[in-house]
Amino acid sequence: MNKEVAYLLSHIYSSNESVLTNILQYQYQLFFLDSKEMQEKMGEILKLEFKHLEWLGNLIKGLGCIPIYADIQFGIVEFWNSNAVYYDTDVLTILDVDIEGKKKEISNCKMLMYTVKNEDVTRVLQEIVDEDYKILRWFMKLKCNYSCLE
Repeated sequence: MNKEVAYLLSHIYSSNESVLTNILQYQYQLFFLDSKEMQEKMGEILKLEFKHLEWLGNLIKGLGCIPIYADIQFGIVEFWNSNAVYYDTDVLTILDVDIEGKKKEISNCKMLMYTVKNEDVTRVLQEIVDEDYKILRWFMKLKCNYSCLE
């Protein structure tokens, strides 16, 4: 049972729609954010995402698995690769992708919280969801502010 839970966590940890993908995507996007405020906020978000990655890796390890960068579902191992990162340079497009990605991550976390009956997993996922809602609100506010400038 523990390995099954760890495999389910791997999707949030390092699939194409995962915390790992968010980290690398946000890091790439820093090159194209044109305001100091946006860059600083993205830096703060990156710190949160690294914390989430650490929490998830520790959960996977605690469940008896090695936290590799792969999505393990139904016995199939799909290693993470950089095709998961959305490479675009338009700030509004970047924000749209970030908003949709964050919504998907929140949905994946919530679905797993209701599927898995493990207090430690539920607690960590709830903390991630709470912080992800803050990140999502920031992305939405930034998109609104940025689109008003154009």
